[in-house]
Amino acid sequence: MKSMNLKNKIFLFDVNHTLINTAMGHLHAMRSMEQKLIEAKVEKDKANKIIKHVHYITSLMIVGFLMVNEDEWDDVPGGREAYKELISKIHIHQKLIYKKWGFIKKWSREVFLKIAADLMGINLNSKIIKIVVDAHWNAITEKAKPFSSAKILFKELKKRNIPVYLLTSSDGRLLFKNETFFYDPSYSEQSKKKRMEQLRKDGLYFDDIIVGDPEDKPSKDFFLKGISIAHRASRRNINPKDMVIVGNSYEDDLDVPINELGFGLGILVDKSISRSHMSKNIIELNDLRKIINLL
Repeated sequence: MKSMNLKNKIFLFDVNHTLINTAMGHLHAMRSMEQKLIEAKVEKDKANKIIKHVHYITSLMIVGFLMVNEDEWDDVPGGREAYKELISKIHIHQKLIYKKWGFIKKWSREVFLKIAADLMGINLNSKIIKIVVDAHWNAITEKAKPFSSAKILFKELKKRNIPVYLLTSSDGRLLFKNETFFYDPSYSEQSKKKRMEQLRKDGLYFDDIIVGDPEDKPSKDFFLKGISIAHRASRRNINPKDMVIVGNSYEDDLDVPINELGFGLGILVDKSISRSHMSKNIIELNDLRKIINLL
């Protein structure tokens, strides 16, 4: 592959499914959550049922996120009505958050856990909810290791002193008090940053982490936050054309930076979208290591 002279560029990477496989830790996370419920004196059978429902909620949310054709709902237990009912419950639990911020964190595991526990007639206090959800994210972090191709690429970027930033969505961490959920962007952001720091120990070098709190992907404000952080770190004005964005989703990772903010190059590491729908400033690669050939 022909060199594109990217040595003076700034690289921004999506994390999940671009650099690491978070799906690897899902079952481990479910077991860890169940164990913490049992340690909190929840009966083993009920703890198991609660976590099975958390798994169902998570799966239903993923289906809703990925759904393209309405006909596909016919193959989903409960169908579209179950998804709409779930979204309604999530909104109810976060009505104060929506009133204050104008959005909800619909992937909040704290809310998933509360919905599942309520269904089983189990009242969980704030301490238990935090402990159980902490166990979930710690388990994900423990099992979701970087792809070998990512480690090789990042080693090369470090050798060439190329600035690297991670762009990652919020974990949607919420605080629970007096039967009400609250959102503190700093708490949620720092929780995710702390998890992502483990990637340094796993072989990934980077300058900083941009987390989707309060603004998340694919909003323009999220990516502007990334530009601002890179600007402060470099102590120089940064032209968006000097930025390279790498991700596995055109819609979430590349569309806004390339088409609205004028990033110089987008690299899609997934072949799920037709070339006809993409900007000329986006290239497709099936292996992160091929980026080395562009430097």
